[in-house]
Amino acid sequence: RLAIDLKDAPVAYSVLNKEFLDALQITGLEQAADWAPNTTRVPDHGHENTWGGSVLVSSRGVSSFFAQRDFFQMQMDFDSYNLDRFDYGRGPNAVLFGFASFGGTQNVVSKQARTDRTFGETRLSYGSWDFRRGTLDYNTRIGDKAAVRVNFMEQRAQGWRDGEFNNRRGFHIAGKLKLSPK
Repeated sequence: RLAIDLKDAPVAYSVLNKEFLDALQITGLEQAADWAPNTTRVPDHGHENTWGGSVLVSSRGVSSFFAQRDFFQMQMDFDSYNLDRFDYGRGPNAVLFGFASFGGTQNVVSKQARTDRTFGETRLSYGSWDFRRGTLDYNTRIGDKAAVRVNFMEQRAQGWRDGEFNNRRGFHIAGKLKLSPK
């Protein structure tokens, strides 16, 4: 929210970038919280948590409010197939980065269409308990001033308990049109 570099901002702020998420196969904000400093998940034991959202994170021992997507408040666990990074602001100064409690805030940054190049990536993952996941990320530039980016994900997974499953399917499209050089 401030026009300063993140390194100069007066807040404890951690970024889990796409390379880190891919290396550890982290697919959700809840899993990512296990890797952020001074941040933990708050289990709700099958009940709705205090704030009514699906993911509750504690920073420095104090519960945070809802997670944010691109600094707008959302009540959901985000899947990483269409995200560039997970951010964690800790402490009361995290209010500089959107809606926060004095414990901090968590934010995800969406993938955006890029006008500098055309690229694509396909990922297939397999794991225990019949886990299968495929993702597609494709960006195409249209001249120097426009681009379209498409992301798709499908996941099929069983759990270690009978009848448990985690099946997901997602589609995301983003576009960019530069009207002026700035």
